[in-house]
Order: sequence, then C-alpha cells, then structure tokens
Amino acid sequence: MSKSVKPIEIVVIDRSEDLLPLLRKDLPVGSVHHLDPAITPQVRDDDLLQDQIVVLNLSSPNLQGERTARELASRSSNCQVICLLSENEPESLKSDWSGVSADLLFVNNREELVKTARRLSTERKEKEKRIALERENLQLKKEIRDLETIGEVSRSVTSTLLIEEILTEILAGIRHVLGLERVLLGLVNVVTCEEEIKVSLGVPESGETRTWRISREDPVWRSILDGRRPVLLNSVGSTRLPGFIKEIFTGVFVKAPMVVKDQIIGTIMGSRSASALDERDLRLLQIFVEYAAIALENGRLYYDVIRSEQELKKAQEQLLAAEKLAVIGQLAISINHEINNPLCNISLINQILKHELARKAPELLKRLDGIDESVERIQRVAERVAHIKSTDPTEYLPNQLMIDLE
Repeated sequence: MSKSVKPIEIVVIDRSEDLLPLLRKDLPVGSVHHLDPAITPQVRDDDLLQDQIVVLNLSSPNLQGERTARELASRSSNCQVICLLSENEPESLKSDWSGVSADLLFVNNREELVKTARRLSTERKEKEKRIALERENLQLKKEIRDLETIGEVSRSVTSTLLIEEILTEILAGIRHVLGLERVLLGLVNVVTCEEEIKVSLGVPESGETRTWRISREDPVWRSILDGRRPVLLNSVGSTRLPGFIKEIFTGVFVKAPMVVKDQIIGTIMGSRSASALDERDLRLLQIFVEYAAIALENGRLYYDVIRSEQELKKAQEQLLAAEKLAVIGQLAISINHEINNPLCNISLINQILKHELARKAPELLKRLDGIDESVERIQRVAERVAHIKSTDPTEYLPNQLMIDLE
C-alpha cells in the first residue's frame, strides 16, 4: 500500500494574522499556518515550508520581502510562493521582481489571493493523488510479478523430482522476489544433530563442509525449534553463530525453517543490504520455504519408491534364480539316476573285458583304458550339474550361451 501523503498546508508570512480566517474559511486545506517575518531568515534551515504553498504578504511592514523571496527561491523545497501586493501597488512593480525568481506568483488583492491559493491547493492535491495511484500501481505490478514467480516455483515442484534442480530454482525465486543477495539452504542430519549447507546462491564456493551444530543450548535453534517461523538474526557481535555464517552474513539475515510432518528438515537463510526485511517479506519467504519442504518430501518419497522397486526387482531375480536352481537340481537327480546306472554297467563290462584280454590278448588292454576315462568324465560332469550354484549363462561362442559348470 502507498504511504500516507503529507497534508497540503498554506504558510502565511505576515506581520499580522488577518489573512488566516479568510484562507481557512474558503480553502479546503488541512491547515493554514502563520509565520512571523521575524523568523524568516531561518527559512533556509527550516522544514516548515517544505512542499507547501507560501503566501508572502509584501504589504506587511518590516517584512524585508525581497530578501525573504530570494531565500524562498534559493530553497529546493518545491514550495510555491504567492506574493500579495498592496491594493494600490502599480502593476509595473512585478517587473522589479523579475530577477528574484520566475516562480513567484503575484496577486493584487485578497480575492485574487484566495482564488490562486485554491487553484494551487487543488492542483497539488490532484498531483498527490496521481503520485499515490502511480505508487500503488507500481506496488501492484510488483506483487503480480511476485505471484507469477511463486506460480513458476509451484509448477516446478510438481513437474520434476530432481531435488537439486528444484531447490536451486526455489532459491533463485527467493532472490528475485525478496531481492536477497545471498541465500543458503541447509538440511538437518538427525544422526549427527547438524545442519549441513547443500545449496547456495550468491555465496563463494567452498571446498569445506559447512555445518551448524543443532542444540537447544543455542538460542537461535531453540527459537526456531519452538516457533517454527522465520527469525531475524544479527551476526555482528554474536558469539553463538558458526564462523562461516559470520563470513557470509555480515549483518542482519533471516533464517526460516522447513517443516515436514512437524519435523524441521532444514532451513533457508538469506540477507540483503538495500533495506530491512518487513512482515510482507517474511510472509513471502514462508511460502517459498513451504514449497522447498514439499519438494524435499516429494523427492524423498520418490527415491524411497525407486529404492523399493529396485529391492523388489532384485528379490524377484533372486527368486527366479532359486527356481532355476531347483529345476536344475531336479534335473541333476534325474541325470545321476539315468546316466550313472548305464555307466556302472559299462564300467563293469569293461573290467570283465580287461580280465579276459589280460590272458588272451594283453596288447589290447590299453585300448580299453579309454573307455574307463570316458566313463569317469561323464560321472564328473553329472556331479558338477548337481552342484550348480548360478544359472547365469556365458557366451562361449557367438550367439551360443552356456552355463559354466566349473
């Protein structure tokens, strides 16, 4: 809202006060003041005439009108001066004042004085109204831009789950709307009871980890934990603040908590040197802080879902592998039963042949050794099949996948 406008006043410089009733009766002004000519040498140092309509009664005795007019003209007070001449003053006298100031208005009688004062008063009121409307219009435009920025931040929170990207955009929105020069975002580690700075804008990069110990012994954190609202802090002369905070914020700064499910998950800090933060600034900051908290919570839930899906997929793969091993185990039992029995017969027959050939044809015994070696090899393969621990295939030849039995 626009600031209150200073009431338009008329200041009459005159030895007597007989003009006051006339002006107060016919002019719709806030008030009419009288200024004795005896103090007019002080007008250069007095704010009484600042932005006022001044009536200078040149017919008043001992007024020193020219000197007073020159002093009024030399002021940058934006005051408008009406010079009241005597009733019988010749018109040619106006030319004598031409070297004093071109902004002086001359009237020859009281009726003309009232009309001129009324016109100037009306013009000034209209001007003040225009200025007030323009100021309100500029303020409304700024608030619209602020709302648009908040809307963009709101859309970004719901359009992506990339936490760092969202938080950076939120901090950029805070800087734009509130005019903050330096902004920090820290997250609370409940295990170590520390707040660690994760994102910053307008702050020189540091290779060191920036942390702030959380303790109820610290009045700053006690105020935040109890109030759950933004607090204004001053780093000057403070012995409680961490060293890196004093380096970043050299004066007053704000610290606003991000709350999720009644738990403080972090804070946003910022400062500006142009002007102090007011209640409106703190309300807007609270909106951004709530968006940041929502973004962090959404991101946490998203990554929890992703992790659960990954764990479920891994469990499904393990279950599938176990089922495959179970099938292979059943197959191994069948192989051992169906293959080992014929192998035993082959081995037995081979031993009988060796016994007969040892008497009749010893030179053929070595040929039967190959049969024993083949039988043993088949038995070893059957045994390895029974002890398979993984069903992952290996590509031994192009487009040929085989299970490694070694």
